[in-house]
This record gives sequence, C-alpha cells and structure tokens, in this order.
Amino acid sequence: MAKITKRGQGRGSMATGNSSAVEMVSVGMEAGVEDNAPIQDPQTCHEKAARPTSVCTVPSHEQSYAGLLPLLTRLDQRLAAAVGVAERMFAARAAGDLYRGLAISPADVVAAFGRVPGEPFLSLSLQAYDIAEATNSLSLRRLLWLQRVYGLTDLDVDVILIGLAPEIDLRYDRLYGYLQDDVTRKRPSVDLVLNLLCSSSGEKLQQRERFAPDAPLLHHRLIEVFAEPHHQSPPLLARFFRLDEQIVRFLLLDDSMDSRLAAICHMANPIQYENDQLLTDEMRQRLQAMALNQAQSSIRLSFEGPADCGQVEATALLASTLGLRVLQVDVTRHGATVVPLTDDVLQTSVREAWLRGALLHVKGIDSQTDPSVAKALDALWRALRTMPIPFVMESESTCVSATGKPLGVVTVHFSTPAIAQRQYWWQQCLSQEGVAADDEVIAMLAQRYRLTFAQIQDAAKTGAAAQWTVASATDKNAFMSNHLSASAKAQTRHLLAKLALHIESKRDWQDLVVPVDTGTQLREICAQFVHRQQVLDDWGFGQKLSYGKGINVLFAGPSGTGKTMAAEVVANELGLDLYKIDLASVVSKYIGETEKNLEKIFTAAEHANAILFFDEADALFGKRSEVKDSHDRYANLEISYLLQK
Repeated sequence: MAKITKRGQGRGSMATGNSSAVEMVSVGMEAGVEDNAPIQDPQTCHEKAARPTSVCTVPSHEQSYAGLLPLLTRLDQRLAAAVGVAERMFAARAAGDLYRGLAISPADVVAAFGRVPGEPFLSLSLQAYDIAEATNSLSLRRLLWLQRVYGLTDLDVDVILIGLAPEIDLRYDRLYGYLQDDVTRKRPSVDLVLNLLCSSSGEKLQQRERFAPDAPLLHHRLIEVFAEPHHQSPPLLARFFRLDEQIVRFLLLDDSMDSRLAAICHMANPIQYENDQLLTDEMRQRLQAMALNQAQSSIRLSFEGPADCGQVEATALLASTLGLRVLQVDVTRHGATVVPLTDDVLQTSVREAWLRGALLHVKGIDSQTDPSVAKALDALWRALRTMPIPFVMESESTCVSATGKPLGVVTVHFSTPAIAQRQYWWQQCLSQEGVAADDEVIAMLAQRYRLTFAQIQDAAKTGAAAQWTVASATDKNAFMSNHLSASAKAQTRHLLAKLALHIESKRDWQDLVVPVDTGTQLREICAQFVHRQQVLDDWGFGQKLSYGKGINVLFAGPSGTGKTMAAEVVANELGLDLYKIDLASVVSKYIGETEKNLEKIFTAAEHANAILFFDEADALFGKRSEVKDSHDRYANLEISYLLQK
C-alpha cells in the first residue's frame, strides 16, 4: 500500500519586443491635446511619441459641433445644388405622382435614355474647403490626421463627411433618399457619392477604385460597403456605405466604449505605482527603463504565468511611467463565458487603443481553443504592424502564432508570489479590511498557502466577516488564525473538488500510535514543508533545481498500521487540505485515458495548496516489467508517465 503527497511549483513569464519604426501618432490627436497644437506627422513624431500625455479632459461636444460646422455647411451647399438639379429632373412627374420613389414609370425609362451613360447627373463645381486651415478645431484636426496616417485623398475625406453627417443630423437621411429618388434608400450609396463628388463620367469611373477592397477606406475599415438584404450581389454603384462606429465616435469626440468591445473591454486611468513589494526590484527597474528609453511603439510585452501574480501591477507601472491610460481586453471578463477573439474584435481593440493613445492589455487569450489562439495572434500582429502601439499580452501558457513564427516579444516569467510578497500583501489587505491579526498569524498564512494577490485579497475579505464572532472566542488569536486559514484554503479548494474526494483531517499527533522512528520521520516531513522556502529561495537551492521541488512520500506497510491516519495527521499539522484519489475514476481501460485523468489531477493540484493521497496505489505505482504483449507495453507507459511527473 502506498501514499504519495505531491505539490507543484507555479511558473510564469513576461515579454517585450520590437515593431515597426513608425511611431504612434495618435497621441497628438487625443482628446486632451490643446486645440492649437499642430498635427503630428508619423515620420517626425518619434521622440514625442515616446513620452505622450494622453490622459486629459475631453473637449465638450459643443466644440466638436462647432469645428465640424464649416464642413457641414459646405456639404449643405453641395446637397442644395444637387437638390436643385434633382427637382428639374423629377419635375415632370413630381407634381401628380403619388408613387414617386416607390415605382418606376414609363416616363422614368424615357428620361434614363436621355442621359449620357456614366455621366454624374448631379455633377457640381464648388470651391474646395481647406481643412488644414481649421487648426482651431480638434474634430477637424482629427479628420486631417486620419487623412495623413491612412493616406486618404480629398475625395475619401468627403466620403467620410457624407457618412458622418447623418450621425449629427437625421435630416441628411431624408436628403439622401430624395436625391436617390427612393424614400427607402436613406443611406448614401456609392452611386450617390460619386454623383455628388465627381464632375465627369471619366472621373466617376476612375474614383470607383476608392471603394475597392484594397483601397484605404475599406482596407483600414474606415467604412463598410453593404447591400440591401433583399438585393443579392448588386453592382458596386447600388451598394450603400456607412462610417465605422469607431471612426464616428473618434470624430465626434465621444469617449464611450465601442459597442463591439463593451463586453470585454474597459479603460483604466494610469495610477501612481505604490505597491513596490508586489514586483521584484529587477522587474520594476526593467519595466521603468524600457518605458523611459525605448520608443513607445516598440514596447511588446508577453506576461506568462499564473493569473493575478503581479501582471496588473506591472502593467500599471508601465502605463504610469509612459503617462498612458490602459485599454484592457479580457476575454474571460464575464466569468466562464469566453468571447471569441475574431479578427474584427482584435483589430477594433488595437485601433481603439491607438485612437485613444492608450496601452493595450490583452488578457486571457490562451482561454481560447488552440486553433483560435493561433489565428487570433496572427490577426493581432497584423493589426499591430499597421497601428504600432505599446502592447501587453497576458497568458498562463506560451502562445504561438498559426505560422509558428516568433511573435517578436521578449518573455519574462511571472510565478506565484514569494513568501515576502505574500506576507506584505496579507498585511495590506487585512489592514484595509480592518482585520486584527498578529504578525505570527500573517507569517504563517504567507508561508503555508501559495496564493496569488487576488486570492489573498478575497481571503482577507472573507476573514473580515469573522470579526463579528471573534469577541466571543476564548483565544482570539487562535480563532482568527483558524478562520483565515479556512478562508485561504477555500480559495483553491474548487480546483480538485471534481477530481478527488476531500477528506476532513481531524486527527492529530496524539491519535497516532506508531514507532518512534516513524513518528520522527513524519515530523521531519512536516519540517521539510515548513522550511523548504527558506532552503529553495533564501539559500538559493531552488535556482539549481529545474524540477523535483515538490515533496513525495511513500507509506508502505500492511493494512491497519496507520498509513491513512498518518496522512491525516500530516495534513492537519500543515493546515492543508487532504484529497483522496479515487482509482476507479482515474484508471481506464482505454489506452491513454489514465494518463489524461492523472494529468488533470496534477495540473489542478499544482495550485491547490493540497496533499494528494493515493490510497491502495499499487494499481498505479507498480514496477516496470518485461514487455511480453501490448498490455505490458501500455502498463509500462503509465508507470513511466508517473515517474516523469
């Protein structure tokens, strides 16, 4: 008979990398920039982009409207002239035709043959308006900035303005419907835009390319071209277009979150970094040096390791040093619900951070299925090449792109906080909750339970509820110690709840009757657990070991000699949960299933602060034998797997 206890050691990592030489220029267009500040050119803003100031007061919407008013007035002039032309064209049937715009009459057919094919019948010649002269308007400077960074033509800018107008005043919907001689066509069509903006049939044919998939407007997702639901595969001229929601909010100085991102994104202002002990000195200095010395757009970090082990604090430190807000994309924000990371979501997230002048923090990307992760990373990197911004990716495991190519990041591992960090955070959290606990109790909690910062905070909140009953306790210190220990164990108990049977450890040393040597060995096992952090961390032996840092114990002997009771005593002495592994739920007749079941148990136990108890383990932990048939071969594979773990 055998009993084995095994504890794993959590590991993690963080990373930085390089990107395009074009610096992030959205900072100059961010809401808080002074109205008279010049627009930054992508080729000349390298130095300033490294130290942006993007967190400011958002200008009023009155300022936004006042800035766009000259362009809207110019659009009104163009539309008014177009309406005049349309009135002359439609005058023959407008007076008495109740179905104008709803049906095609013979007169419409005759009139159609009277026009030159391809000729823009609403062709106009108006004086151009120089947007660059309107430097006192942030909305216009943002529009000009879009033109510069995306390589838009003047016609493209007019297309954006035509799409933006209905977002400001719905009367433009009625005007567009009138000019298209159809009350149901309230959205501007490609044909309407070309008729309004082109002066000849040749120019109209030439400017069709501005609505091609590889043209800037569509390639950079500034507009969307779509067909009516009931019209399958219409010609390009019959298709409608609308301005992307993100661009609308950007031009109207709307600081609200994009509706496509609201479920998984939120903005956070930079905070003054105060929790110095939550990060190691080496990591803190490295992040600060990177923020101060590297170009902002070249910051590429990948934080890998258990969640809530300092990644949030590291991101806050980086953003605070850069003077940026943080746009956090968390695909597991709503608990178990995982939002698929589609190309559209990732590209929209990157551009949201770019337009806001924010650091992008993507969290939980490895919660997707393996193919989804690879595709999502490829889409993310494509977007970052177009819109270079400071970027942090957080995951528990290493993520690889679909092509298998390096992602251009430097990885630094995050692991479960060390004892000193845990002790500091226990003190901070208990103090914030008003929980009175002695230093000895806090030191015991930090040494005994390997928890993340978030788990410690939750355990402290739970411990605060015990103060209502601590007054009636005889030994208040012992009461709080037991209650806080129970709160700490509850943080990780769920990891093994469905995989093993929890045994309530009630036995102590007085209940155990064993030879003196056996009792001494059991106490030495407990002492090894208590002092192993001192040996591994303080004395540095952990740096020499890449594996084998857990404690494995084999109890051997006839039935009824106290092996199960000894396991309970050890668990009770160490204040850890004891989980009995049910062999019936582990061993499978199907090849490979036993190893999969064991892998689930070991993975869960790695962060569970528990003792694994394999009762009657002879069925698993056998001796490798000579291979005589397939049964022997696969039995040896199981044993080899256990020896490897």
